[in-house]
Amino acid sequence: MAGCAYRLKMTSRLKITPLTEKHACETFNGLQSAEIYTFIPDTPPPDLESLEKHYLVLVRGSVVENEKWLNWVVTEKHSEKVVGTLQSTIKMDEDAAYIAYVIFPQFWGKGYGFESTKWLMWYLQREEPARKIIAEIDTRNLKSIVLIEKQGFKKIETVSTDEGKDHVYVRVIRR
Repeated sequence: MAGCAYRLKMTSRLKITPLTEKHACETFNGLQSAEIYTFIPDTPPPDLESLEKHYLVLVRGSVVENEKWLNWVVTEKHSEKVVGTLQSTIKMDEDAAYIAYVIFPQFWGKGYGFESTKWLMWYLQREEPARKIIAEIDTRNLKSIVLIEKQGFKKIETVSTDEGKDHVYVRVIRR
């Protein structure tokens, strides 16, 4: 049954495809926007080759025992334009799925972040063993905080990071 739901990678407006290194060509320009990195501790990929290599690492998956990496590219159905990416790290020893998303700035304000993370919640609840979903969000990222709270997440703590502070949100999965 797990394979059936995994193939169901659509929302009303979006197509969600498992990431491959070939997606580097489609995502490279979107990842060049400095606005993306206001609230995440990363920088734009320096060139297409380095992004391809990074995606190869993601596709191979975690070398950490009891950890699984899941990554997708999010595309508008009608235009076939890539709007961003989704990811989840499943940590079996914590019984948790950590999530993250990036929507490219030209697609902000269209509800794609909410729609794609809603699909991700659906997927994780049906296909992964985790009992809770965790999102760590920079305390200044008010739009992501609103998005995650609308998805039923509850803030459990605020932690210090090298870049500032993050709120930690949890959503318990009821099976």
